[in-house]
Amino acid sequence: MFGVGPGLASVALTALAALSVPLSEKPHALATFSAGFDAGVMTGSIMLAVMVLIGLSLTIAFTVAALVGVFSVLNYNVLRDMESTVRSMASTSLDMDKAAP
Repeated sequence: MFGVGPGLASVALTALAALSVPLSEKPHALATFSAGFDAGVMTGSIMLAVMVLIGLSLTIAFTVAALVGVFSVLNYNVLRDMESTVRSMASTSLDMDKAAP
């Protein structure tokens, strides 16, 4: 189940990143997003290992990881508001791209 969440989030957030910038900036935005997403996965994995190494049980370590996911789900409405803002920005930037020579 751990792979399902990041897999679905990666697709949705990549699309959101692509919509939020003008066409000329898409390669930079997607590269930055990809690097940040991969760094987050790596950091989370290392932090789980550190929590276990300092003596926390696997149950506590995975509970902390689950709470991060629950926090994200609880912020769903905030994320939806961000999506609508990004979509309106994207439509404006697409109009600007079409107007450019």
